[in-house]
Amino acid sequence: MFKAINKQVERTRKWIFNALLTLLGKKPYNEIKIANIAEEAGVARQSFYRNFENKDDIIIKYIEDIFSEFVTKATKSETLKITGYSDLYSLFFEIMLKNKNQLIQLKNASLSYLIYKTFIDFGKKINNELFPENITSDKKVFPDYFAKYQIGGFLSLTIEWIENDMTETPEELGMILQRITEEFDSEQNFFPVIMDKLKILNLQGEE
Repeated sequence: MFKAINKQVERTRKWIFNALLTLLGKKPYNEIKIANIAEEAGVARQSFYRNFENKDDIIIKYIEDIFSEFVTKATKSETLKITGYSDLYSLFFEIMLKNKNQLIQLKNASLSYLIYKTFIDFGKKINNELFPENITSDKKVFPDYFAKYQIGGFLSLTIEWIENDMTETPEELGMILQRITEEFDSEQNFFPVIMDKLKILNLQGEE
């Protein structure tokens, strides 16, 4: 689902992302140019465009990396369901919390909409890969609404958490989400059930 990137690409992306954060401490996002970012990062413009399409793509790929780490850990762990789905939710928030300073800076720069966009695209990607039967003949509409419905509550809680400077612990949020969603855990499209299916597919791929 998420392609691995080599160390050089990972390093270059990190330099560029950090350069963007540095510049966000000095001027509004809409005043930052690609040339400014490349200069601050110490890379050529060609290097920038080999890794990113535009400024938004820097943030989108950063959030995608967070999701990639979550999916990798969630689908390989053997302990997530011992005490319930709260462990799965807590894992996600633990990974987000490791990125607290960066996420809050993005929030303060009024860039939470890019986190929202990446969440929705992530939901669509999982839905389309695992449940292709949910895609009707109207392929442009149904997957979009389905993904937004599926991940909407989870996303809203996460964005609210970031907007409030991430004060609750991952464990607290995990328990809150478990209590909210435990009534639906028999449904095949319930988020933790999707993660369980991903886990099974990954294990099959390793055999």
